[in-house]
Amino acid sequence: MVVEIGANYLENVTVNQKYNMINNVVSALKDIPNGRGTGCIYWEIENYEMDRNQELGGRVPNRVWEAFSPNAAEINENPVTSITLNGEKEITVQENDVHPLSLTVTPEQPDITRMVWTSSNPEVCSVNNAGLVKGMKPGESTITVTNYGGKDGSYQTFSQSCKVTVIKEQPGLKNGGFELGDNGVWKYAESNKGTGTLGTSANALNSTSSLHFTGGSGDLDFTFYQNIEGLKPGKYRMKGYVMGDSGVSTIRLFAKATEKEFTSDPYQTIGWGGSANFVEMTLDNIEVLDGKLQVGAHATATYSGNEAWGDFDNFSLELVEAYPENPDNPDNPDNPDNPNNPPAITLKAPVLSGIANTASGVKISWKKVTNAKGYQVYRKAGSGKWKKIAAISKQKTVSYTDKTVKNGTVYTYRLKAVNGRVSSPYSKKTQKTVFLSRLKSQKPVNKTSRALTLKWKKNTKAGGYQIQYAKNSKLKNAVKKNVSAKKTSLTLKKLTKKKTYYIQIRCYKKTGGKTYYSAWSNVQKVKIKK
Repeated sequence: MVVEIGANYLENVTVNQKYNMINNVVSALKDIPNGRGTGCIYWEIENYEMDRNQELGGRVPNRVWEAFSPNAAEINENPVTSITLNGEKEITVQENDVHPLSLTVTPEQPDITRMVWTSSNPEVCSVNNAGLVKGMKPGESTITVTNYGGKDGSYQTFSQSCKVTVIKEQPGLKNGGFELGDNGVWKYAESNKGTGTLGTSANALNSTSSLHFTGGSGDLDFTFYQNIEGLKPGKYRMKGYVMGDSGVSTIRLFAKATEKEFTSDPYQTIGWGGSANFVEMTLDNIEVLDGKLQVGAHATATYSGNEAWGDFDNFSLELVEAYPENPDNPDNPDNPDNPNNPPAITLKAPVLSGIANTASGVKISWKKVTNAKGYQVYRKAGSGKWKKIAAISKQKTVSYTDKTVKNGTVYTYRLKAVNGRVSSPYSKKTQKTVFLSRLKSQKPVNKTSRALTLKWKKNTKAGGYQIQYAKNSKLKNAVKKNVSAKKTSLTLKKLTKKKTYYIQIRCYKKTGGKTYYSAWSNVQKVKIKK
């Protein structure tokens, strides 16, 4: 028997999605062998699954209730039309660590949201039905996600893939999102008042797991922690997200190094309400000298007749400032006086020399930097954060094409030059563009005298279109015409009979006082016969 099922009423879930959720649970129960699926009990369906209609006296049943009928069947009136993997198409994951993959689905609210995730090499990395990739052992694998095709395979499906490289486990904070369950990395203080439950949680910030704590019918004095070794000497920053009942009086992050203990300012949670009430806490300037550190959090509450509880999620530890290694160490590359080391390398900031929309993406170019062995490319989408999207290891390479761009999005690029552990400052100037997909035009038609009609598929993100044509294949001295974004065709008149014309089209968009163009379409060759 399955009891207390319910749709996520805190989110914008459609009636059809709620209906399918109930139908899927009931169908699974019916499929249990020997009729051992006893039944399904819904939790407060009168609250979550009824429409409010004052003219009819308040609440009235909606379609969701029909999912309990004997002849109920899955609904797919609003099918998936495309899926896109967010972020990079290649990722690196450590052994015994996880990395969440997320999707953009079109439309935003399809009736069937189920996705099928698979790994080409499960011994290297696994993936669950929420897109959470887990590193198993060093190697490579490909994660593929496909929307559900239906029991009989009659629904149209779309697939996306991501290459995963698993590397050996590195020193640092582990299981920060608690997605690996209670694997022994996080520990509870012996003096705790209250209990902690680490694993799958309805209150998770994202994905499926969090660390839930509760004082039950007593005071709360709860601490959990993790011991880390092998860290590089330097200053670190720890972050963690907290959420809970307003009865929790204080929450602090802490970090204990061998030499000193660091504690954040206290924070009182703002009350229950799901993942939207998580608040980020930060502990800066954690100094580590011998590679050892204990990190964790502490929550307190005084029982006043109501249970005090909360959740922790998404803990991370970041190296902010690395300290120089011991100058007496013969392997220390930062020691300029060490005769065993080569002279110090200096790298100037790269100079970006160009940016252009191409058929396959955005291409940026730069000038070669002396002493550079490679380059790191960074990108910002719109007003978002900078993110490294490529590491180039060939010193002669002075261009890169970003193939993960989306039509109509503003992108800004910068880069660094690198040589081993030495890196240059960021390029002083950035390059910016609006990526526009290359148009596909039909072959122009010569139906009327000395005229050609050109048609193309509309780009909804474009601000207009530009056509160029000439009597030579290189389109030297070509005539250019701009066309409104509302049009998808243009007739060129007063052309020369018996002459061959070469034609191209591209779209453009104006923003911030500048015009950005897509790549030109393929050249169309047409002879004027009439």
